[in-house]
Amino acid sequence: MAKRLFLDIETCPPPEESRAGLNHQLIAKLDKQWRLAHEIRDCDCPDEQFKRLALYPEMGCIIAVALIMEENDLTVHRGVLGRDRRTLLFHGDEKRTIASLWNLLSRTGLDERRDLIIGHNIEFDLLWLKKRSIIHGLKPPINICIPRWRSTFVIDTMREWDLYTWRPGMKLQELAEILKIGICKTGEADQVFDWYREGSVESHKKLADYALQDVEVTRAVYKKLTFENGD
Repeated sequence: MAKRLFLDIETCPPPEESRAGLNHQLIAKLDKQWRLAHEIRDCDCPDEQFKRLALYPEMGCIIAVALIMEENDLTVHRGVLGRDRRTLLFHGDEKRTIASLWNLLSRTGLDERRDLIIGHNIEFDLLWLKKRSIIHGLKPPINICIPRWRSTFVIDTMREWDLYTWRPGMKLQELAEILKIGICKTGEADQVFDWYREGSVESHKKLADYALQDVEVTRAVYKKLTFENGD
């Protein structure tokens, strides 16, 4: 039975208490590479530079993995990994969160020869999952690969829209607007760290809802791109 896994991760800088002991030369190198790639001038603000560590898998951490798994078009899993079931707070144990994802994929028998993993700009998510798994010594149950062409079991809706030609790519909400998908996001990516740091049940619920909504929009975009809804 064919499965489809719609996936999105949320990332944060490393824990605040580790800030003083970070390798600042490495941070400066990563930050320079990112600014050059995005044509952004130097930023001397330490707080902004620290927040941007959420973009680098070498330094940041995964706090949430939102997913929807379908089997024969029926939803069999839907939720956000990384939360404590009792408190509903994100526990911040990255190794535990990633291990939960790999355990789920092993338990459900996700097969790269038959099934699909789908995300928007999923290169970001897969690169993080691969590097952070190596750092924690967690072996993924699947062969993580980047979909440069539409010839793998990974589908990137951002690239699919442009037929995998080289283009900067559209943001998820921009593409959803073009395709007239009526799901509006309830926040912005730069709020994730603030919600997480606030630490309340309410703020962590906002984070979980935001993460899961990204997956819902991605699924709707994918079904539009594949004419699955008949329109």
